[in-house]
Amino acid sequence: MRARLILEQPTGASDNSGGIDLVWTLVAALWGNIRPVGGGEQLKFDREHATCDHLIRIRFRSDINTNMRFRFATRIFEIRRIADPDGRRQWLEALCEERPQ
Repeated sequence: MRARLILEQPTGASDNSGGIDLVWTLVAALWGNIRPVGGGEQLKFDREHATCDHLIRIRFRSDINTNMRFRFATRIFEIRRIADPDGRRQWLEALCEERPQ
């Protein structure tokens, strides 16, 4: 557990003109491991974008869902899937896609 991760969740905030802006708010600061597990290319808006998947492992928490994300320094990892690998509620593994900056 060498990576200091920030867990964030989306929150709506008024934009002062009747709309709502998406704002990411801090849930917790955690220690974890980040391991690249794959990558590929994706077609988005008629352009190809490289994707990189990572497996992030942290101590078990029951309050994490796929609407959240992790930040590590300037890198952002969107959570795609969450699993308790051995069912003992000791570790949590999140398959994440790194969002390009």
